Amino acid sequence: MIAKFPLIATLFLLAAGMPWSAARAQPASPSPAPAQWVQVIVFRTLDPDAGDHERWSHRLPTKLMREGLQLRERTGESDAAFRPAPLGPKMQRVWAILRAAALYAPLLRVAWIQPALNFDSAIPVALNPVRARGTRTVGARVRTPPMVTHLSVPASRLATPLKPTVYGTVKITVLRHVYIAVHTVLIERKPAPAINRGPSSGRSSRITASGPILNVYPIHQANQVRPGRINYFDNPAYGVLVYVKAVPAAATPKPPRG
Repeated sequence: MIAKFPLIATLFLLAAGMPWSAARAQPASPSPAPAQWVQVIVFRTLDPDAGDHERWSHRLPTKLMREGLQLRERTGESDAAFRPAPLGPKMQRVWAILRAAALYAPLLRVAWIQPALNFDSAIPVALNPVRARGTRTVGARVRTPPMVTHLSVPASRLATPLKPTVYGTVKITVLRHVYIAVHTVLIERKPAPAINRGPSSGRSSRITASGPILNVYPIHQANQVRPGRINYFDNPAYGVLVYVKAVPAAATPKPPRG
């Protein structure tokens, strides 16, 4: 019996040490994903024939023009989940190149900081939110669970733009990889095409319809992207460039002044 005691004592010590060893073997809880710095540039192709050989809608996309989270220009809150930010050096160079190019015209640039959200909580951000008198600005403060916010602008307030204008949303999803979903439209007034009436007696057979028409060029694309690269989403008439960069909380760029 006495010879068995050392063995029993050893087994007891091993059993007592198992929880400590198991706890030691467990991996540490994962650190929260860093914030995402999203930068978007939209540019128009100046080729007059771009997109003319395809069929586009001529109806104002009022639903898409009202969708997406509207970023606050002056939030004054350090814990706002979504907040405006400036373009980084890489996208600033792209903007300058597009301005100097003969075949392209930059239309829109917007950037913001947002948390890393999964598929269930990802929020589309409005690139060019429609504002109307008497419309309350939708806040960008997001608590748990974050919800998609829509602009409460009546359809009657959504006027046809006088110059080429882009509306729509960009949504960033972060899991093991980063996913970008782009839903945008370029709305452009174009002269009405001439209509051929066919043979007529001594009169011109071509007439022009009254007033300009709308051409609505959509982009509805979603891709998995690689970090550190500028991602291109295109339509024959225009393109959307999206650059997503993870930034630690301490290095998060501050929103631009004003």
